[in-house]
Amino acid sequence: KMDGREEREGGKFNWTSFSKWGNIAVGAASFVAGIFAFIWQFLDFGAEFTPLTFLVYIYISAFGAFLVMAELNRPRCFMVACDFVRGRVFRGIFVGILATLTLTAGFTGNLSSASNIILLVVGFTTLAFSFTTCIMGTYIAYDDEPAILPTRGSSRAQKQSSTAGVEAMDGGAARTAPSQNFVSQI
Repeated sequence: KMDGREEREGGKFNWTSFSKWGNIAVGAASFVAGIFAFIWQFLDFGAEFTPLTFLVYIYISAFGAFLVMAELNRPRCFMVACDFVRGRVFRGIFVGILATLTLTAGFTGNLSSASNIILLVVGFTTLAFSFTTCIMGTYIAYDDEPAILPTRGSSRAQKQSSTAGVEAMDGGAARTAPSQNFVSQI
């Protein structure tokens, strides 16, 4: 591990940390920008009053809060229910969806409006972090789980280790047929 001094002095840049804290920042910014745009809709008397714009602002705020919770790995029940945000690719796609929602809301309506300018800045920043997350992000492990990426061979290794105890108990008789082994595990 590098300490902060080496990173500031030109040592190896930590992209995974940059991606995590950047996602937390753009998630919080999206949350605040969505709420600000929602409130601004009431203050801007020249704006169109449509339920769809309110719904988009609510989605931007909710997805921003969702991203912050995912990056902080809290609460656990949320992470279990929304398991797709643990991997870097699906989390990057989710950040990209948040970016397109934010950019769409920013380009809709009066472009000189304060809320639209804020939405555009947050949207373009979020779009940049979606690519960073897909390329340089990391797997989010539970607190009691080792932070090791699952590999294609891991399921085979887990099956072999789970049948090893059965083989030891019955002297290797569990190797008779794969279908019998499957039935005995049920």
